[in-house]
Amino acid sequence: MMQRLVADGTGVGVVLAHAGNTVRVMVRDDGRGGSSMQDTARGGGFGIAGPTERVTALGGTLRTGPREDHGGEVVGLLSA
Repeated sequence: MMQRLVADGTGVGVVLAHAGNTVRVMVRDDGRGGSSMQDTARGGGFGIAGPTERVTALGGTLRTGPREDHGGEVVGLLSA
C-alpha cells in the first residue's frame, strides 16, 4: 500500500540562518492533516530520503516531523 501525503497546507515558510560555523535551513508548512493527495500527484521522487542522504553525507543532520501546534517542518543543520 502506498503512503498518502497530506495536501491541505496553504502556506510555506523558509528560514536560512547561520551562527558561527553552522547553517540552519528550516521549512515549515501550515497544514492540518485534513485531506490527502492522490497517489498520481506524488511525483516520481524519493521523498525525504534524498535530502537526508545529502545532508548526512556532508556531516549534518536533518529532522522532519509535525509541529506542536499544526503543520510540519524540516530542519537541516550543516557545520563547516
